[in-house]
Amino acid sequence: TRGVRLGVRWKLRQVDINIGAPGAPLVDGDGQAGDVLAIKGMTPHYPLVVGQWFNHVQGDYRYLYKVSGPGSADASGDVSAQIEPPLRAEPEDGDTLIFGGPVIEGSLIGNGLSWTVDSAIQSGLQFGIREQR
Repeated sequence: TRGVRLGVRWKLRQVDINIGAPGAPLVDGDGQAGDVLAIKGMTPHYPLVVGQWFNHVQGDYRYLYKVSGPGSADASGDVSAQIEPPLRAEPEDGDTLIFGGPVIEGSLIGNGLSWTVDSAIQSGLQFGIREQR
């Protein structure tokens, strides 16, 4: 299938988190590494919630991260976010961050390729997505 060959993007539901209005968050500064990400452009005083997912967009790829410690944007919309996993690509100043509809992007894994409509109705459908990077 196309999803196996080219990969998929699956929107993550965050039903236990009120995403609210995060603003227009961007990476704040070049040369960042590790498990803290400097962010600018958030709605002033926007609260970061432990477990909240977001994407770092670099080119056509969306890296998926999770907020790992509490935080809140200051009056200027700046915040240093604790994240997991640690940064996997060095962000550039001004790279887009997506808090309002993050996705996991990668390859389909598991036995989800051999299902039929009848078997999906009778026993459900399961699949996994392995991030490409």
